[in-house]
Amino acid sequence: MKKVCVFAGSSEGLNPVFKEFAFNVGQILAKNKFELLYGGAQVGLMGAVANGCLNEGGKVEGIIPEFLTQKEVMHPNITKTIITKSMHERKKIMYDKANLFLVLPGGVGSLDELMEVLTWKQLNLLNQKVIIFNIENYWDDLLKLLFNIYKNSFMDKKNLYNYIEINNLEKLELELSKFNKDLI
Repeated sequence: MKKVCVFAGSSEGLNPVFKEFAFNVGQILAKNKFELLYGGAQVGLMGAVANGCLNEGGKVEGIIPEFLTQKEVMHPNITKTIITKSMHERKKIMYDKANLFLVLPGGVGSLDELMEVLTWKQLNLLNQKVIIFNIENYWDDLLKLLFNIYKNSFMDKKNLYNYIEINNLEKLELELSKFNKDLI
């Protein structure tokens, strides 16, 4: 099964639109026959995307380090849970299993995961598509920073194409459809 690794906050954030979008993203993944691969929490945007996927009968695999099993309140209803010894092991499993990466609003953990995936793509260690879901312009400043890094010759221009920015659910459906066609 095709797996989408979603990076998202363990908090809901201040904007209630984020949680609604995360839930809808989970539903769209399930409807399009993608398995959700994520951080394993039942709280925040992570929990919302998992619940949306489960709500539509989708499969959800959570990967969570042992030390976070209580702090992030491990989701009890997902299809499969892998408990790791470290964050590094968690990320390695996610990167190895994912066919596609999708980034929702989140904190420094989500930012860390996104930056590592973009770095690995730049180094040709990953070739999966990365989608940054820029809900309510949440990632605008980061996208400006990435352009500034290129503009100041710290990154080749081609690396600006290592991600796709979307800002609505219709574009997500379109990207998932394109991805499915590429697999045929």
